[in-house]
Amino acid sequence: LIVGTDVPSIPVIQMTPENWMGKDYVWNGEAFGADYEACHNVQGRISMISVNNGALANMHSGLLNLNIIHPVYEPLLDRRFDPGAGASSDYWEYYFESNQEVKAGEELFVTYGDSWFESRDQFSDVPLAANYHEADLLVASLWSLRSIENGSMSTSDIEDLLNAVIKGKLVLKKHRTLTILEDIETMADMQLVIERNGTAKSETEARSTEWFEKNGQCLDNIFVNNSTISQAGQGAFSRRHIKKGDIVITAPLMLTWGRDTYVLNATFLPPDIQKTQLLMNYQYAHPNSSALFFPLTTALMINHNSIRMPGGTMANAELKWSTWNKKSAYFLQRPMEDLKKEKYSTMVFDIVATRDIRPDEEVFIDYGEEWENAWKKHVEEFPSKAPCRLQNPCFQSSKVINRMNDDKFNPLYHQWSEHHFTVCKPLQEKESEDNVIVQKNDAKEFGWDHVGFNLTVAGDMRTPCLITNVHEAEQTFDVVYFLRLEFDGMTHRVLRPVSHLKANYIKFVSKPYKSDMFWEGAFRHEIKIPDKIFPQHWKDLLVDNGEP
Repeated sequence: LIVGTDVPSIPVIQMTPENWMGKDYVWNGEAFGADYEACHNVQGRISMISVNNGALANMHSGLLNLNIIHPVYEPLLDRRFDPGAGASSDYWEYYFESNQEVKAGEELFVTYGDSWFESRDQFSDVPLAANYHEADLLVASLWSLRSIENGSMSTSDIEDLLNAVIKGKLVLKKHRTLTILEDIETMADMQLVIERNGTAKSETEARSTEWFEKNGQCLDNIFVNNSTISQAGQGAFSRRHIKKGDIVITAPLMLTWGRDTYVLNATFLPPDIQKTQLLMNYQYAHPNSSALFFPLTTALMINHNSIRMPGGTMANAELKWSTWNKKSAYFLQRPMEDLKKEKYSTMVFDIVATRDIRPDEEVFIDYGEEWENAWKKHVEEFPSKAPCRLQNPCFQSSKVINRMNDDKFNPLYHQWSEHHFTVCKPLQEKESEDNVIVQKNDAKEFGWDHVGFNLTVAGDMRTPCLITNVHEAEQTFDVVYFLRLEFDGMTHRVLRPVSHLKANYIKFVSKPYKSDMFWEGAFRHEIKIPDKIFPQHWKDLLVDNGEP
């Protein structure tokens, strides 16, 4: 069962500064098919920001009930003709599905991977899956002592033994496992574990309908579909009738401090690329403040509209700070320095209907005149920036490169260009008698300096390969893989020829820093938070006289 709305995931070059809250919200870009968006050096590893369950769902190692469905890479706009190309994510249809029955009111849990907790000192006591398994075995063993033939132990004896195990740390040495057992003191506690089928399930309680009506907010009032606005890509549409003044959707916000956080370090980058991260286009900010806010729900899909635009209409929704979220309301009154100390999402936006919104009607807000003027200028200048309109194929367009995968046997695509290359499904065997070790002084066709070796990364999802022969009747290719293998205490550059590889194991992709989101002409601009709702005491970019 699909849980939640499918929304795009947004690639980011991995950032680690202290003023970026997102470091605890990102996913591994390799698993999302974004592994070759950037080079895999210290400044180049790609991560993904995913909203809704990807940002709001917690991890409980003993109660994982959601599996992530990784997105489809599908550029909607063409860099040759569309000013909006590179201005929004091309990674679509990301969502979660349940892996077991989830009852109404139960919390949804995803897996971050054990390493997420193991790499953070503040979570050193959080139990992992193996710890819940160990705790379950201990409780089951102690529970069985009450019914051993000719030797049953009394309730008090079993409780004393449990206490000795926990406080005396007998048998168990793993502190994460002991954390689970700290709240299990009596036979009644053990009985609850048995009845609920494990220590993990005994830790949680399903919420009632009444609790949600009092404390919850609806996140499925809108869904994603192709926008009615030209060049906008996709947008947010009302799933049901929404009355004027009602909340369309609420959005917990991820905070960043300083716009330069989203500007890539030019020292590590090729020239002539867009150095402002795509994530900037999804940021809400005020020009007189260093604070930027990123919505962690489908709210990020709501597009701009206004009567100032040719053919535009008045927006049917507006931004407001949440009044139902007490923590957000509290920090709205606090100085910015207090907000900077928060580690996770603190502030919350509500998108509120300014008139009745019909089912299936697109929802719009006003991004502000600054954004609108910047977009107008971008569109006017676009014809002078658009690449290779008459060239066929145009390897500079992400949409063109992706569509090449529908015609893999076209020989025009097989040799790598400045903008595209080929990846293949990884080989299972690491050792092979067909391996060819490349030496530094080799002057072969695939020598030491071949770009294929520079594209090889440590991941195991896809590997650079080059087509050497075609068997169209069989729908297969002969290819050579570019590998870096560890043996004899060294890293070797290795070529491995493979015959008759199935066509569906091969894909054409953009080279690092060559996809539309890195195009130098890609549009970038933050969304303005209206003056009327932005706190004066957060305008830290004003000097003492109140001027910028």
